[in-house]
Amino acid sequence: GGEGPNGIVMQGHFVSDPYAGEDWSGKGRLTHYMDMEPEYMIHPLRCEILTTEDLDEAMPEFQWKGGHSGRVLPFDYSLKLEEMWTAYLESHKDIFDGENAVSLEDID
Repeated sequence: GGEGPNGIVMQGHFVSDPYAGEDWSGKGRLTHYMDMEPEYMIHPLRCEILTTEDLDEAMPEFQWKGGHSGRVLPFDYSLKLEEMWTAYLESHKDIFDGENAVSLEDID
């Protein structure tokens, strides 16, 4: 991860198949992307997030820290993650109102 809190900050749906694109890091690696339509986006510096520590505690066999995206979550863990995310959203409804809310128009 980078600086600041690490964890789940977004939920959405993929709207494309994987496609090759320019390496975002500039290292010239073979890189694939998928387009996504976000449903929820959480600002990790304004709001509490579902952290990698929370995920590690619930599912310690999966590597939540380090590495890059693209790892496949086992089915039983995907069910557990869905339960955790639903509970997180339910207990943090207030982050989508008032000063914590960010519209997609605010994001460049």
